[in-house]
Amino acid sequence: MHGASSGAGASTELASLRRQLEDVSRLVTDLIWESNGDLTLLYMSDRVLDLLGYLPHEFLGRKLEDLGAFEATANAGGDINWRSPFRDIAFTIRHKNGDQRHLLISGLPKFDPETGKFTGVRGTAKDITDQRQAELDLRQHRDHLQDLVAERTRELHEAKEAAETANHTKSEFLANMSHELRTPLNAIIGFSDAIKAETFGPLQNEKYKDYVNAIQQSGRLLLELISDLLDVSVIEAGKLELNISEVRLNDMVDASLQLVHSRAEIDGVKLINSVGEDAPVILADALRIKQIIVNLLSNAVKFSEAGASVSVRCGYGDDGAALLRVADTGIGMDAADLAKALEKFGQAERGDLAQSGEGTGLGLPLAKGLVEAHGGSLTIDSQADVGTTVTISIPKEQVVDLSLARS
Repeated sequence: MHGASSGAGASTELASLRRQLEDVSRLVTDLIWESNGDLTLLYMSDRVLDLLGYLPHEFLGRKLEDLGAFEATANAGGDINWRSPFRDIAFTIRHKNGDQRHLLISGLPKFDPETGKFTGVRGTAKDITDQRQAELDLRQHRDHLQDLVAERTRELHEAKEAAETANHTKSEFLANMSHELRTPLNAIIGFSDAIKAETFGPLQNEKYKDYVNAIQQSGRLLLELISDLLDVSVIEAGKLELNISEVRLNDMVDASLQLVHSRAEIDGVKLINSVGEDAPVILADALRIKQIIVNLLSNAVKFSEAGASVSVRCGYGDDGAALLRVADTGIGMDAADLAKALEKFGQAERGDLAQSGEGTGLGLPLAKGLVEAHGGSLTIDSQADVGTTVTISIPKEQVVDLSLARS
């Protein structure tokens, strides 16, 4: 009686444990499975119906490996060691409706506690199909974005190349037109000078004298504008040729100040020459250096009101470079104006003085290009309503050592 009672108690306990296992299997989202030593499935939780559309008994008696395919990984397929714990092995299987599902299989081996014999595997299967699809969608979206970026980058590169080609063609054309444009203008100016001087006889009508003056002034202004434009184009086309010689900066400053003296006097702007005989001597193109200084002085006078001053100083930098500074107490520029002033054909909106419409807006860009053609640099320090200082620097290698020259 006692033995029968013990057997009944064990059976009751086993049934209770099985009910607990089934309760747990219904609560968890993962599929629970179990196999024997031959890896034949002995148990499949009811979760299989939700995941794969099958009833549990439809999988019993079959091997897990026969139901789908382990993905090619280091631990997949025949490489799985069923006698050791394993986790999250990718497994592909078909739903009953034909859809492909992706699972992660994990398992723990079972061994007989007395003999140590392998008796099977107990494990879980987690559905990651939605996660896989989300990863695939994200990867495709990323690839699509990369393709769009690559395509846009290619389009921008092609547009940039086309713009650079067009700009270079324009510069080449203007550079080659230098002689063709200047020659007829010089003829107009020359003939107007001869008529104004009444070389071949007096002008009978005073109106003609006014017309000749207008032709002469307009011709000279147009020649200056065309010359600036052509010079910029020559620089852009890489065709600027420099005639290098020893250039005394004090002589260049004196000559340049004479050219802007009349305009400064009319505008009530004071010119201050602080350049002495000890100013640097550089190896440069004298005509271009004079053009740079005149441009800087003209710009300073143009943007200075009556009572302001424009000064010129020369010296040496800490690195031995030759420095020339043109400073004015004019209306100055803020950061936005400064950026615009350095653009070709850009003119800063600096009050009433900027509304006169004079010039092409090439003064500073041209001066900068000519300085850089000499291997130097041009920097600007400006403050609105305070003034502007432009500094040009010519490298030490192009500065003549006066001590050696004297010896």
